[in-house]
Amino acid sequence: MATTISTIASLIVIGISSNQTAIATTLYHITDIGTLSGTSSTAVDINDLGQVVGTSDTTSGDLGYVPGAFLWENGIIRNLGFSRANSINNSGQVVGLLERENSGLGRAVLWQNGALKDIGALYPNGESFATDINDTGQIIGSSESDGSCLLKVDSSGNVISNSIPFPIRNTLFQSINNSSQIAGAISREEFNAFLAENGVLTELEPLPNDTSSLAQNINNFGQIVGYSYSTSGPTFDPKAVVWKNGKITQLETSNSYLSIAQDISDSGQIVGYNFAANNIYGNTSALLWVNSKVLNLNSLVAPNSDKFDVLTKANGINNVGQIVGTGLINGQERAFLATPIFVDEPASILGLLTVGTLGVSSAFRCKLKQR
Repeated sequence: MATTISTIASLIVIGISSNQTAIATTLYHITDIGTLSGTSSTAVDINDLGQVVGTSDTTSGDLGYVPGAFLWENGIIRNLGFSRANSINNSGQVVGLLERENSGLGRAVLWQNGALKDIGALYPNGESFATDINDTGQIIGSSESDGSCLLKVDSSGNVISNSIPFPIRNTLFQSINNSSQIAGAISREEFNAFLAENGVLTELEPLPNDTSSLAQNINNFGQIVGYSYSTSGPTFDPKAVVWKNGKITQLETSNSYLSIAQDISDSGQIVGYNFAANNIYGNTSALLWVNSKVLNLNSLVAPNSDKFDVLTKANGINNVGQIVGTGLINGQERAFLATPIFVDEPASILGLLTVGTLGVSSAFRCKLKQR
């Protein structure tokens, strides 16, 4: 906690002029996105218009609480009519999964303008899921265990092509940018991150002492984030990383904390979360990396924000700097939206810093649960 506060203090000092009349920093107003009709929710993606998608418990169906994909916009949350939302583009198209009988398996779907379309699968009546959609309408996902799919949809949401550009078994397509570059992982004996472009798949090396890696997201400049880890140890030990031009760099964390990077904006801001070593099912904290420096979002909460016990995971960031993820309210997981607020008044900064410090102290006293 002391390290985090020190980092914030340093950030503030940078903005002080010689006559101490100007201070500038960024805090975040936290909004509780809420739930559909259940008790918990998580936000996974946000587009540049501030539209948020994720999954919430619902109370519909004979089985009680079942997952439901949601779209949140301007304070209103709506049920999209399928199970899990994974991605939204700047046209408001949403892709995800429609489960079959709450089995966790099902079909990849596209939601657009209130209509839901079954994207299909590689084989008749097969299983599939969609992981991402870019602004040109390209969708990536997987079908069965025989490979990953690249599909293109027209302006009406109709699939106009269906192909397997890399027919390699056990590939996982995670993210596609507007230049059709794809980031993901290939599994042989172990997972290894890759970049795919122009029909060529290039594997990305993990950190020197690790054996495996997984790419989570790619921005429009081809920068990829994810994590590197070793399968030779007794526990899972991920370290957040970024690949730029094929070169891997480990992201800064505090003390012995392990971490995962989830998303990267076009300006290079990265979000994710960390957790204590050997405690991956214990305390987690939402993180933001700016210019290679790590910040705990719990230390940057602006006054008058919706009250969370703690912000546990940051899952997505848009090009406006808004962040979405998961926190805890009264012990229940809830989706949040963090909107940046730029403050340049000395008195305001000092007051806000005090609030942020108290928030961190409170957060570290909470007993958290890993999703």
